[in-house]
Amino acid sequence: MRAFEKASLTKTQLYVVGSLRLEYHDTIEYLAELHSLAQASANVHLQEHFLTDEEFDTWIAASDWVVLPYREIWSSSVAARARLFHRPAILSTVGGLPEQGADGDLFFDDDEELVQVFRRATEAQNEQSISVAGMSRAESA
Repeated sequence: MRAFEKASLTKTQLYVVGSLRLEYHDTIEYLAELHSLAQASANVHLQEHFLTDEEFDTWIAASDWVVLPYREIWSSSVAARARLFHRPAILSTVGGLPEQGADGDLFFDDDEELVQVFRRATEAQNEQSISVAGMSRAESA
């Protein structure tokens, strides 16, 4: 969310959707931080609830880009779902995510690169909407 805000994309919307997989003190604090960040922005929206498979697929299909800002992960079923619905992805270069990428995907190594990737993605889509499917403590705020 911070990288998206820093990119200053006034005509673009970011939707962060999903729920916590594990409810620990740290993850609950992180979720509270996400709520605060979303409330402070007119262009960032947090849809925090468990998604059925149908809802999850609807969010993927409705998105222009699927963002996977993981800090730690080996692979992602979200990336696979993005492929299934022919949606480009913005992926961090951790674990096996680079191998899950496809033509047209954008990659980043750190938060500053993510800012630039958000800008490139919205230029490519004429500043429409970007959705983030799923949420975990490993994701960038």
